[in-house]
Amino acid sequence: MNANASALQAIRSEPQMTQLIKENTQAALDACNWKIYGTGGVAELLELKPTTLVSRINKMGLKKSN
Repeated sequence: MNANASALQAIRSEPQMTQLIKENTQAALDACNWKIYGTGGVAELLELKPTTLVSRINKMGLKKSN
């Protein structure tokens, strides 16, 4: 495989990126026990504003698992 083919293989489509972001956000939420704001929270971990994170959670339909 040449370098160009290797680079193309690493490219993700928009739906794949959306799924990756959703899975990463869910993993961060679970790791932080759904603490969104403040030190040690998910927003800090993901380097997002808390309001942006809350909007993303709602848009993606993420729910806290029991």
